[in-house]
Amino acid sequence: VLFPGTVAPLTIERTPSKQLLEELLPTGRLLGLVTQKDSDLDDPGPSDVYRIGALGNVLRMVRQDDDQTLVLVQIVERIKLTKFLSKKPYLKARFEILENIFPKQNPMWEATLRNLRESAEKFIEINPAIPDEATNALRSIDSPSILTDFLATNLSLGLNQKQVLLEETNVAVRADEVQQVLNNQLHIAELQQKLRADVEDEF
Repeated sequence: VLFPGTVAPLTIERTPSKQLLEELLPTGRLLGLVTQKDSDLDDPGPSDVYRIGALGNVLRMVRQDDDQTLVLVQIVERIKLTKFLSKKPYLKARFEILENIFPKQNPMWEATLRNLRESAEKFIEINPAIPDEATNALRSIDSPSILTDFLATNLSLGLNQKQVLLEETNVAVRADEVQQVLNNQLHIAELQQKLRADVEDEF
């Protein structure tokens, strides 16, 4: 599940996907990206993918060998597939861009965003697996929408949880849901930190 404001490397192996890229890149670089409901399917149809996805801008394509192509994609918008036009040789569909719904600026909303940032910074600080550069990336984000999407991308979430966050266009609701996930993972990270400290004390 890909979120706006992020850059994702995608490994392309399927023949239809390669054909799509070959036909797309000479004329444009925008690509619709939706997630499969079942990752084991090699030839998904319209009923096998979520209707809410993302619009990506292909930044770079590198052919690694005959079987694999690496594509670097910048995710720019949420989209909703409205009508499938063809299934072969690859899925082709019409879509509409989903606009974010922002709350009115008020002290409560400012407090919500500040709390979200502080929780995220604390999570990064006590989690040794996350590089310190993540804090600088977090602080450089001005948009509340991009902030929630950045956190949704980097938190440990299942596919269904991420898809729910992608489908939520109300930024305030999305912020609350990300905050709940962050609180849970922060609690776990604090317990892990305590356990590591206890083990070190015993040694």
